Amino acid sequence: MQDLEWLARAIGHGLSQLHAANIMHGDLTTSNLMLPFVPAVAAGAVAADGTTITLPALTSDADIDQAGLSFIDFGLSFFSLTEEDAAVDLYVLERALTSTHPASEDFFRRIIHYYEQGPTENEAFAKSAPRWPARVKLILKRLSLVQVRGRKRSMLG
Repeated sequence: MQDLEWLARAIGHGLSQLHAANIMHGDLTTSNLMLPFVPAVAAGAVAADGTTITLPALTSDADIDQAGLSFIDFGLSFFSLTEEDAAVDLYVLERALTSTHPASEDFFRRIIHYYEQGPTENEAFAKSAPRWPARVKLILKRLSLVQVRGRKRSMLG
C-alpha cells in the first residue's frame, strides 16, 4: 500500500477539486484515470530491453501535482450541488476498484482520507475551502447510505 500512497493522494485531492467545483464525473473508473509517465513504483523494474528503470520517488504534493494525474472521459459528467451525486461518484469509483482490484478496500479508504482534505494549493478551491469540511462530511454520510442501497436513487420521498 505504501507504494500506492502517492496515487491515493492524487486521486483524492483531484476528485475533491472536481466536487468542490460541483462537477460530477459520472463514470469514475480506473480506466478514466490517466498518468502521462511511468509511475515511480516501477523504479527498479526491468524494462523490455533489459535495462533497469530508475525514477525519482514522488514524495511531496508538488511532485504529485507535477506528475499530472488526469481524469478523462467526461462524457457522463454534469454539474450538481447535491451531496447525493458526489456520493454516487465516490461509490462508482469504489465499485470499480473492488471489482477490478479485489484487495483495494484500504486503497479506497486512503483515497477518501485525501478527498476529505480537499485539493492542495488551488486558487479556485480557496473560495469554497471554508465550506469544504462541512460539505465533505455530508457527502461521506450520504456515501454510507449509497453503499447500503447501491447507486440507484431511492424511489421514496
